[in-house]
Amino acid sequence: MGADVPSPRVGMLYFGWHAPPATVMRTLTSRRSPTVTVEDVLRSGGSKKLADVLQSSGLEAEAMGFHYQVRPKLGFYCIYRARSGETGHLPDCPGIENTLATHAAQLVAAGVDHVVMDATNLSAMDRDGDVLQLRPTEVLFEEWSKLRKRGIQTPQIAVWHAIPTGSTQWKGYEALYRNPEYDGLVLRDKKTNKKVFFVVDPPDGARSPDPFIASGLGSAGFVVQRMWTLEKTDGALDRWAFMSPCQDGAAPTTSIVDAPPCAQPHSARSSLGTAIAVSPSFQTGYGSLPWGASGRLSGLTFKRQWATAFALRPDWVFISGWNELTAQPQPNPLGDDPFARSLGLEADPGGARLFVDTFGAEYGRDIEPTEEYGDTQYELTRSCIRVFKRGATACTDAAEACCDPQHDWRTVWVLTNAAANDTLLTITRGERDALLAGGAWREVCARYGTPSVFCAKSTEAKSPAGPFLAWAKAGPGRRPLHRCRVGDKHFYTLDAACEGQVFESVVAWLSTTPSGETPRRAQRCFHATTGERFVAVGWPCPTGTNDEGLLGYVR
Repeated sequence: MGADVPSPRVGMLYFGWHAPPATVMRTLTSRRSPTVTVEDVLRSGGSKKLADVLQSSGLEAEAMGFHYQVRPKLGFYCIYRARSGETGHLPDCPGIENTLATHAAQLVAAGVDHVVMDATNLSAMDRDGDVLQLRPTEVLFEEWSKLRKRGIQTPQIAVWHAIPTGSTQWKGYEALYRNPEYDGLVLRDKKTNKKVFFVVDPPDGARSPDPFIASGLGSAGFVVQRMWTLEKTDGALDRWAFMSPCQDGAAPTTSIVDAPPCAQPHSARSSLGTAIAVSPSFQTGYGSLPWGASGRLSGLTFKRQWATAFALRPDWVFISGWNELTAQPQPNPLGDDPFARSLGLEADPGGARLFVDTFGAEYGRDIEPTEEYGDTQYELTRSCIRVFKRGATACTDAAEACCDPQHDWRTVWVLTNAAANDTLLTITRGERDALLAGGAWREVCARYGTPSVFCAKSTEAKSPAGPFLAWAKAGPGRRPLHRCRVGDKHFYTLDAACEGQVFESVVAWLSTTPSGETPRRAQRCFHATTGERFVAVGWPCPTGTNDEGLLGYVR
């Protein structure tokens, strides 16, 4: 409850910027209008549109463009309220005390020692910066300080803030750190007992910390720790990562299934010691584009990132994160590419709008319990932290969910033979490699993102065929896709009898309904002229081919 937190330490990225979208959701409820999330849209199969989240209500500007991706179990909460004697920028959020007491209890029970408040996007002391960052941070300090005075345990708190030249908002956080009432609440470096202040420091230098401000924070007695992302592990670099992608060789990859150990870059040296970031998902570009993010993969991504932490045993583990929940869609920089649309929203008029950090329930980093995924991610987090704090160098306890290596996903490669007018779906590297070595077959690449299990090529032919992931075994809401042969050509069907033709294998199990987990339609297409049958992923069968029906949904 005080400054004496054991080492190693486990921290959690925490967000407080929900007031604008939460206020809009309360407004819609008062009007008896439906509240819609991005995950609702993905699960609707097209009956709901992205515009139904905010645009159709005319309240997108009031929400500052923040679209709820999921429904937190606590409801559409927020933690903004006006300071005493001030007129608030927005109505006070209801239920703040319950929200923050619940979060404190959940985080402490999970073994989280401290939270790091995300105050990275805005640096001015203005209305938006106050609503989204400064005031929610003050409220978090106020409420958790009250809990501690009642003898209720809470994590400690640190701030992560952008301090480019000309910024002013940092003064508000400095005041919190200097407030003697919060001395035991602010995260401290155990070696020096100094309070820890994280600052934004991107590798490209776009928002580099102002050296004068950083020096002033240091002179105030704070440890100023730079943090953004890491492209590689560099013992000479004093920077933490808030999110770190898995690696395949020397390159980041969003491939998790059938891939080598994650080995995400970590901080081999910093002012605070060694540190590593772990997260349930991560993105290397636009997360809502195919292969732009790893996705949760039923916990597989998180387990593989934790495996790196177990092997390294760093001083600090930083989990990203607790409750991002919302995201603003970004303008599409690939507008001349008709295939550059968000997963599952290919036919949605809003599908050209792209999301970066979080998309639906699957491509987000949130651990807080939600209506869509329940407590699954939270309980997995508790398990991994338990294993780590026992001093394990590998996850071998069969009783712990974090140590279960089983997963439900299967890689499906796509090969084409132009001379034979044939398309082959394969689930084995050996078959793929043997056919490619023969020279007649070509692998169809992923068009976007950074997968390494598939080939990736931005100039891939403008075809809806392409690689995908699907379920590896039977389960509720799944049906098997069979690889069959008629004459010398392959085709794919849901019919176990192969429609009277030759059965070769079960490719995978496809979802019967869409979700953020399996958002893309898989259609069977037939080219009458050549006799070729193939699977279109995410898109209708192209002009000149016949649509032979929906097979299911994949990712």
